[in-house]
Amino acid sequence: KLLKNELNEIKKTYIEKQRESKSWDIKVQSLVEIKTELKNKQGVFGDIDATQKEIHKMQIIESRLKKILDKLMMDLEKCISKRDTIYTTFAAKNIRSNVKND
Repeated sequence: KLLKNELNEIKKTYIEKQRESKSWDIKVQSLVEIKTELKNKQGVFGDIDATQKEIHKMQIIESRLKKILDKLMMDLEKCISKRDTIYTTFAAKNIRSNVKND
């Protein structure tokens, strides 16, 4: 009788451990699925983040190029103004020398 009680206790323990094992298997499987989903989502978000970073870099480059273009335009305007001043000065000297020679 004692042996039967002990055997029944062992069976109960065994059944309980099997249930526990199945429960843990389900939990582990669930975690594996969640991890897989997160990896997939990170891949998508990673692409979005990479694209946003690339866009930001391009915007920075664009602003630098605009500054360079503005500087070039200012330099070009200065050169044209300087050329006009030189031409006007030379033309005035020419006119004066022609007036003196006449």
